[in-house]
Amino acid sequence: MSKAKYNVEGRPPYFDGTNYYFWKNKMQLFMKSQDIGMWRIITDGYFIASINQNDSTSAEKKEIDWTPEDKTKHEGTSHVKETRLYIGIWKFGLFEMNEGETIDEMYSRFITIVNEMRSLDKPYSVPDIVRMIMRCLP
Repeated sequence: MSKAKYNVEGRPPYFDGTNYYFWKNKMQLFMKSQDIGMWRIITDGYFIASINQNDSTSAEKKEIDWTPEDKTKHEGTSHVKETRLYIGIWKFGLFEMNEGETIDEMYSRFITIVNEMRSLDKPYSVPDIVRMIMRCLP
């Protein structure tokens, strides 16, 4: 069995064709670490809010018409969001360029963190983003 490596880049574990059950458990843990509801989506399917039109048919609700319960089923609980927010703030604060990494690769990893924070209603200002990029360049 290979030695486990801490996944700082937020990438899923790579399956190299060996040790399937070990990889499967790592993948399940990775998915749950991204969002506890993600594993439920994989096992149960994606939630689609719908309106019952009559006894036999239903139509998809527009996002603007979702109830708070529909939003919770789609986005997860506030506790999960709060945890993801804290992790994102931590990733942003400790971000640095990896050895041997190109600027394009570094910027791609960085912008992924910034976009994730924006999706959690924690946008960073342009000066904060520029300051962080300048700080992590060699």
